[in-house]
Amino acid sequence: ALVVLLQLHWFIRLRWIFAATALAILAVERFLTPAAQRPLQCFQRLHIAACEALKLKLSPTLEELSRELEKKAHEFHDIVKLGRTHLQDATPIRLGQEFSGYTAMVKHGIRRIENSLHFLAELALGGTAIGTGINTHPGFAKMAVREINALTGIQFREAENHFEAQGGRDAVVEAHAAIKTAAVSLTKIANDIRWMGA
Repeated sequence: ALVVLLQLHWFIRLRWIFAATALAILAVERFLTPAAQRPLQCFQRLHIAACEALKLKLSPTLEELSRELEKKAHEFHDIVKLGRTHLQDATPIRLGQEFSGYTAMVKHGIRRIENSLHFLAELALGGTAIGTGINTHPGFAKMAVREINALTGIQFREAENHFEAQGGRDAVVEAHAAIKTAAVSLTKIANDIRWMGA
């Protein structure tokens, strides 16, 4: 699972480069000069790359892990073992119950990631550098979003408020928190399994 998170980091960086190239080829160049495109592309690339990585890579991987953990929860239902709390033996617990907890942790992580995609899918296109939209063609954002949606298969949309979208990074921070929370859950699961083997 840690390997998946490391791959996600490099996948996001690679997708960022691809997204920049795609935006340059798309409608962006029809309405803006290359100099005007530079500040606009940076955060859109991040949003596009992050949405693709989370939706197409991380979520499916976590869903597969969740299914496998759920299978193990059923398979291990009849196995009774000592529970542990603070690394001390505690009351008996079914191994299946423990694995059902792991399944729930992963499912909650998936839900958190999916929730973060709502705001991450907002693109600050057409607001120019500060959000006013001055000197931007009125149809630019809608056309660019339509092209990006067609290329990625993900439903992006123009930001509801360009001043917030241009100035804030809340969507990226929220997605980052969801990823970190999932990573903490995976680390806990891996440590628990490690301790069981000790």
